Amino acid sequence: NGDKYPECIKHVNKLFIASGGILQYYDFINNIKNVEDENAPIADVITSLYGRLLVSYEGSRYLDWSSWGDGTDWTLNTNDPSAAVKTEIGSDGGTIISFSRLSTDIMVFKNSGKVYQYSGYPPNEEQQQLIIDRPPALSPRSIKSLSTEVIYINESGLQQLTTTMEYGNITYGDAPLANKFNKIIKSDLYSPKIWELKRDKSVVIMPNSDIGKKLIIYNYIVGACTTWDFNDKITDLIELENEIIVAVGRNIHSLSLNNNKDFDTFPILWKMKFKRIESINLILLKEIDIMLDGDYVSEATLNLTKVARQVPIKKSKKIKLNHTSKYIEPVLFGTESVKFHHLIIIKEEV
Repeated sequence: NGDKYPECIKHVNKLFIASGGILQYYDFINNIKNVEDENAPIADVITSLYGRLLVSYEGSRYLDWSSWGDGTDWTLNTNDPSAAVKTEIGSDGGTIISFSRLSTDIMVFKNSGKVYQYSGYPPNEEQQQLIIDRPPALSPRSIKSLSTEVIYINESGLQQLTTTMEYGNITYGDAPLANKFNKIIKSDLYSPKIWELKRDKSVVIMPNSDIGKKLIIYNYIVGACTTWDFNDKITDLIELENEIIVAVGRNIHSLSLNNNKDFDTFPILWKMKFKRIESINLILLKEIDIMLDGDYVSEATLNLTKVARQVPIKKSKKIKLNHTSKYIEPVLFGTESVKFHHLIIIKEEV
C-alpha cells in the first residue's frame, strides 16, 4: 500500500510488510491486510527483535515496537511492560533515514549525519548512544547489515560500522573492502543501493540508481572487485540456489554462469585489468607466459600498453617480445567464457 521498496519479515505466524504506508501482513491464508490497530505505524523499514516487531520510516524521529509476541498490536500502555513502545532517537532535530541490525543492537541513521546505537530491551532497559557525526547515508537502500558489520554509502564512499571484541563498542570509518573501488563509487553517486549475495559471498553496489546500468560486485572472500555493465536499468535482484534473478525494466531475467550471450543475443564482453608496473627507467618486456581455460578453442586479446597479442584459450602460451615502455598495464579481454590460470611477465629495467 506504500510507494517505497517493500521490506518483509516473518514474525510469529505472519509475514509483515513495510512499504511506506500502514504496516501490512500476510497470514498465508487470506489476502494481504492492513494492520487494523488505530495506532498501527507507517513503516518502510522493519525487523524482529526480542519477540517484538521494530519499524520506522524515512522522515520519522521514532522507533516503533509492537507489543510482545503480537505484530498487530501497537497500543501504548506505560503500565504494561509487554505493550507497544515508541522511542524517540536523538535530540539533534534530524529525522531517520533508516536503521540496520548489528548483532542485537540497532544502528539508526539520521539525515543530520548522526548515527545512533540503540541497545537494550524496551521500554525500561533501552539505551542510545551517538556513534558518529558524519555526512549522512545517501538513501535508505544504501545501508546494509552483513553478518558482523553494517556498511553504508555516504559522499565519502563506502563506510563501515563494526563491533570490537576487546571493548564491546563500535568502530567506524572507510570500509576496508572499498579500498579497491571507492573511486568508482564516488565518481557517480545518486541514491545508491546495496545488495548482498550470501551464497556468492559478494556485496553488490549500484552507485547511481537513476541510471542503474552499472553494478560493482565485490567478493569479500577472494578480495576481488568486478564491474557489471548492463544494457538497461536494473530495478532489483535476488539470489536463488543456482542463479540470480534480475529485474530489468518490466522484465525478469536470469543471471547464470550458463548464459553465453547477453539477452540470448549479444556477446558478453569481459575485461580483466592487472596491476600496473612502473619504473623511473625504461622497462624491457622480454616474454610473457599466459594460460587460459574455457569451453571452446578460441582466443582472447592481451593488451600490454603499447603492444597487443592474441592469446589462445584452452592452452598455455609463451610469447617472445622486445618492447620498452615506462610502464606496463596488462589488460586481458574477450567474449568467450574463460578461467584464468596465470600471467607471467619476464622483464628488466634498461
